[in-house]
Amino acid sequence: MATPRLTPILTDAVIDDVLRRAEREVCAPGDPRCYGFPYGVEDALRSMTPDGWCRIGWVASRGGRDDWGVWFHVDTGQVRHERS
Repeated sequence: MATPRLTPILTDAVIDDVLRRAEREVCAPGDPRCYGFPYGVEDALRSMTPDGWCRIGWVASRGGRDDWGVWFHVDTGQVRHERS
């Protein structure tokens, strides 16, 4: 029997905080052309995989030459980013 999902509240504030952290991890220090682009909560939840991952936005670095998808796990709060 599957355990019920205890989904943490996913809000715009959570998405913004996670994207700021992702920017610090993927952007080169001092790169003025690195930006995070969040999805809205409804869009993020709509992208949820069966494993509980939601794509909450992306980070464009090096003036758009590098693009990183940012994912949030709704059960654990874990964050991952992967090059698109």
